[in-house]
Amino acid sequence: MRRVYRVTAKIHGKAVKVTTRLANGKRTDKLPTRQKNQYVKRARQAGIRTVTRAVVAFRWQVYVDGDTDCNIALLNALGKVGRDLGKTVHIASGNRTYAEQAELYAKFLNGSGNLAARPGTSNHEGGNAADAAIDGVNIGDYPGARVAMRKHGLCLPVRGEAWHCELGSRWAA
Repeated sequence: MRRVYRVTAKIHGKAVKVTTRLANGKRTDKLPTRQKNQYVKRARQAGIRTVTRAVVAFRWQVYVDGDTDCNIALLNALGKVGRDLGKTVHIASGNRTYAEQAELYAKFLNGSGNLAARPGTSNHEGGNAADAAIDGVNIGDYPGARVAMRKHGLCLPVRGEAWHCELGSRWAA
């Protein structure tokens, strides 16, 4: 569903108050920051002092890099862990195709790879899991990361894999 915003300005002396409404008429202050900033810029050019409450969205891209084709909620949580630790979280493996999972599973079966789920059963295939590290250290082994992960709703659900994280509270590693 696409949101439509309507911005109205009320001029009181030299101050401008920005009120935003959704298409259905409900008030919101979740106007996209870019639109709000453009409005503020135009008002300032006209010599009007602006009074706004800018809602700045969290940008996970600042704290996460690598294979970022995962679930957006997972990326946001990993970004918040990175922000809390002051580090960048690197995702070595995010979303996988069935073929990629089959290849990893074959390596696991012949003894040349890590533990891997049978193709069609992995949370990586839906983008709901990520293999992550911080400064080259598995995310679960990095000092303070487990506390930050719990705080932001992440877990390490696979025993022996301190790099495999998902949203949830099922801790095994």
